[in-house]
Amino acid sequence: MATRSAAKAHRQSIKRRLRNRAVKSATKTAIKRANETIAGGDFDAAREAVRAAISTLDRAARKGVLHPNNAGRHKSRLLLRYNASVAAPNRTEAACGNGYVGLTYDDGPNAGTTMPLLNALRAGGARAPRN
Repeated sequence: MATRSAAKAHRQSIKRRLRNRAVKSATKTAIKRANETIAGGDFDAAREAVRAAISTLDRAARKGVLHPNNAGRHKSRLLLRYNASVAAPNRTEAACGNGYVGLTYDDGPNAGTTMPLLNALRAGGARAPRN
């Protein structure tokens, strides 16, 4: 290093980088754990995991490891995903209404894709009329 102050600044930056890396890693782990718990379907565990992830994100933003807008964006997306998973069981009834699904064909029905699609819909509980 050129000067003593530059050497000290370099030492400080190394310490900060290691500290920030640990906080960032813990934040990513908390977000990943929350996403996996949400996908698992256990809503009580997902709620606790989301709370822990939000707390970790807030802590990282407060320490200056993440920009506050970055933390806010992650929290928003996490809560949207959680709320969508909680509301998911009621959404299928609203989307299907009476259980029928209407299909349109841009290029006409295709024997190679139409029947597998209809079978997949039936397996999911939806009904579609065949022509």
